[in-house]
Amino acid sequence: MSKLLQTLANHRRASVLALALSAVAVVAAGLLYLESKRSELTVGPGAAVEPEPPEPPETKPSSFVWPTFGYTRARTHNFPSRLEPPFRSVWKVRPSGKLLEFPPSLARGRLYVVENEGRVLALSARTGRTLWRRDLGKLAASTPAYAEGRLYVTVLAGGSRDEGRVAALSARSGRTIWSRDLPSRTESSPLVVRDRLYFGAENGTVYAMRTRNGRIDWTYEAADAVKSALAYDKGRLYFGDYAGAVNSLRARDGELVWSRSNVSPENFYGTPAVGFGRIFLSTTDGVVHALRMNGNVDWRFTAGPEGYFYASPALGKPPGGGPTVYIGSQDRRFYALDARSGRVRWRKTTTGAISGTATIIGDHVYFSALHGRMTYGVRARDGKEVFRRRQGAFNPAIADERRVYLIGYSTITALEPRREARRGERRRRSPARGGERRRPAGKPERRGRGDRRS
Repeated sequence: MSKLLQTLANHRRASVLALALSAVAVVAAGLLYLESKRSELTVGPGAAVEPEPPEPPETKPSSFVWPTFGYTRARTHNFPSRLEPPFRSVWKVRPSGKLLEFPPSLARGRLYVVENEGRVLALSARTGRTLWRRDLGKLAASTPAYAEGRLYVTVLAGGSRDEGRVAALSARSGRTIWSRDLPSRTESSPLVVRDRLYFGAENGTVYAMRTRNGRIDWTYEAADAVKSALAYDKGRLYFGDYAGAVNSLRARDGELVWSRSNVSPENFYGTPAVGFGRIFLSTTDGVVHALRMNGNVDWRFTAGPEGYFYASPALGKPPGGGPTVYIGSQDRRFYALDARSGRVRWRKTTTGAISGTATIIGDHVYFSALHGRMTYGVRARDGKEVFRRRQGAFNPAIADERRVYLIGYSTITALEPRREARRGERRRRSPARGGERRRPAGKPERRGRGDRRS
């Protein structure tokens, strides 16, 4: 009996020792996994400091051109303007009846729209009338880029095998100048800098092409899909990928400047915005990330378990305020964050999930809620609502020097400030230069307080 007890005791000690060793092994494996997932910064040969050619000036608003998604190459979604509510409607059109997930570009009196089913349309900014249309594929989700009389378009499904396509069209006529089928789909809104066209694709390839003929200049293979548009600043391209990494490339030759791995366990879908010495990106787990220009993580803001971010950040510095990041979330809240710390400056609750990127026009921020199809305009400095219209879905608006163009689910409305409309009416009613107003005979001339003798 004592031998049996001794045997059982030995087995028990062996079992306890085995369990302890197993626990140690599990903990060690866990630590190794966490170590492998730790964010690391890889510096590439593109980081070498070399003289860059002079930076070409961006198109002046007086031209007028809204050339790309986000207005600027840095994708700030910020248009300096004096346009402000209240507005009156000038015209409203439904270009094709299909979804307009991304906003149009605008150049010299024409709006260029890419609708969900791969059709490109040119509309008169004055009347909304369709000037031409061109079918490029079956599915698209991007904003075309305008440069030097040409329109550059990316398509998710364009070829016979439902793969991606990129094309250059004549902005005047819609005629295809060149077209290239791609081995992968793309919804990356293209960017033009000098004579290069830049965009990403779902297979992780980043392309630089010659704008003249579509010839591939260089490619870069990211760790996973590059869904977003690329942001550009001072000779470098910035983007996040579906592996949770943020990357910087030298635009001239595609050399890696740096890559920060495992910034997030989730996907970078939204387009980065560059400004205030930082790169701002959002991920689909409801986090806004701010990285310094050298790839070091500066701060993170978490919206919460329901705060899925589909939108991209917009950047501005409102009157009387500091640098600010504006972004809407699926939790029905729109956030204004301090760009230097991630602290919430103010927030606004809306009728539904916010899936599109905000647009800053002058001192006001516009954003749309998909549920309820509502577009809001608020003061950038404090979030006070000054505009609301039951028309909206994803990305809310673009503008030129005279009008705001509101983007609905499948409609576009041109809006003018009411004071501009009243001013125009006064001009129409006033006599021609050098003319005189007639008054009934025998009635004296009446002078207002503001009248002056010649």
